[in-house]
Amino acid sequence: MGATINSFRKNPKVFLATTANEEFWDQKEKIVFLQDGCKLFSRKHIWENLDHETFQYCLDTAGKIQTAYEVFYRVYDKALEALGKVLNQYHGIDKQTKYYKIILGPWLEVFTFQLYEKFLVLQEFKKSFPEFDTFLLPKDQHRIPLDLNDFYNKIRTGEEYNLQIYSQILEMLGHQFQYRELKTPLPQPPLFMVNCGITRRLFSFISSVQLQLNRALGRRTFVVTSPYSTKKERVFFIIKNRFKYILDEFLSPIKIPVKFDLQARDSMSMNFGDSEFEILLSKLLFRNLPFGYLEGFKEMRKSIEKIKIKKGDVYFTGTGLQGNLLYSFFIAENHRDITFLMHQHGVGYGMYSEDSVERLEREVTDRFYTWGWKGEKCRVLPHPKICRPCGDDRKADGDLVLVLEEGPRHTYRVMYRATGAAFLRKYIDPLFCFLDNIREDIDIAIRPHPVDQKWKVPSRIQNRYQGRTLKILTGQFKSAICGARICIHPDPVGTPFLETLAQNIPTIAIFDPNLHRFRSDAQKYFDGLIQAEIIHPDPKKAAEKLNKVFDNVGGWWNKPFVQEARAKFVSQFARTSTDWQADWRKEFDEVLEKGV
Repeated sequence: MGATINSFRKNPKVFLATTANEEFWDQKEKIVFLQDGCKLFSRKHIWENLDHETFQYCLDTAGKIQTAYEVFYRVYDKALEALGKVLNQYHGIDKQTKYYKIILGPWLEVFTFQLYEKFLVLQEFKKSFPEFDTFLLPKDQHRIPLDLNDFYNKIRTGEEYNLQIYSQILEMLGHQFQYRELKTPLPQPPLFMVNCGITRRLFSFISSVQLQLNRALGRRTFVVTSPYSTKKERVFFIIKNRFKYILDEFLSPIKIPVKFDLQARDSMSMNFGDSEFEILLSKLLFRNLPFGYLEGFKEMRKSIEKIKIKKGDVYFTGTGLQGNLLYSFFIAENHRDITFLMHQHGVGYGMYSEDSVERLEREVTDRFYTWGWKGEKCRVLPHPKICRPCGDDRKADGDLVLVLEEGPRHTYRVMYRATGAAFLRKYIDPLFCFLDNIREDIDIAIRPHPVDQKWKVPSRIQNRYQGRTLKILTGQFKSAICGARICIHPDPVGTPFLETLAQNIPTIAIFDPNLHRFRSDAQKYFDGLIQAEIIHPDPKKAAEKLNKVFDNVGGWWNKPFVQEARAKFVSQFARTSTDWQADWRKEFDEVLEKGV
């Protein structure tokens, strides 16, 4: 009974389902699901029996994504400047835009992107369905995130907060619909608490003592925080270098009573543009601005003074600004007096024609370290995540290992990838096309994505291919790929793809040329992989290649032109090292001695 809307047409009144929360579906009416993520695979027995259609997602090509980026950059820069002025007035301070870019830039980037995506999809939906009905979440069940981590948790996988945003947008656009309460509303904690465990306090104390000891010895101090590596790797690095560098994860405990100033939030406004979306953003931003940036702001600044964080000379991080509010405040408060360094964490950097995360991080740092590519203020520094060799674990005669990604069901950042609402048609459908065409005698081992986004990709595969030999791999990712005869990636722009190529493990990837758009200086490396038949724009051609080489993978993979294409790509995007710790030590010592 289900269908997908592929063209513009005006229809009688239908019921719009914006999320997968079935409490907010009117199952007596014809339902139009706003996106595929509204239909959980685990609930297929419910929605497949409804009279329904699924609205076709409108940000499913590189050209449309590029246009979205152009809107985003134009709006984001103006909004950040305007927000900084409002917060300066509210807090009685005088901070520059860079200060706020460090503290709340990552949140504003994601909030603006997800709001624009929802706004755009709703506007496109209304063209096809000018007459529709839906349920809205009442304001007394709306929730304000506490910080960036809390926002991520709510927006990535939860239905309730996404339902809240859709409700706010529809209300702001002048629509009046029936309100429906959640049977189990999201909780609103009375305390904002972070880093309150005994172990975290102990690590914080050790870091503080180490910093003071270095000061007493007259050493310039180099502080490492959240370098996007395992705990074992970072601790071993510090110990091996005799505590010359300080590992400080900024785990000092913070407890702030949560009390929202709703009157102030309702009165706040920004005038930075007159487009419909700019007006929408200016209104909804303060209804969703995390507690730590507004009511908890002064207490966060006081916390830095109370816990007496000793200021070092150089600060290096991978993901510190993406989830540690205390760290973000500390860097912002001291950015004029320290050297701030960041290391690439993840994929997309240096590849995509636009990447908002890379743009922000390069703007706020004194030096940005990459996995191979070059740019202004950039320097190459191999990362341990890429430099984990298989060694004796390599088994060239193992299984085909299908390495799965699983993007969030609700889009929170627009990217040139199969993510969010585009995931089903741009990732799962091509994957099925590939699997439909591989030899029946090839056994498949599935390496699931470690984070369950409720797409249930392994379950979908098992359901579709019940007659095939399938097994699910658990445990460490390294063990899965090192034991593979060949790895298959349904999307070539992911960290796992870089890891298999860096370890020289035979690899085939499926590539949608209509979705991805790379920088001119990056495109040639992808072209090289296409010519070597590592990347395939057509999933059927990828299956044909696999069928042809599976019995003698090494005969293809070790050909000089294949290895040359792989080596050039790895050097540019996944630079390896036989001793990454020595590389880090050399670089860090140079920064301590000479600066950047």
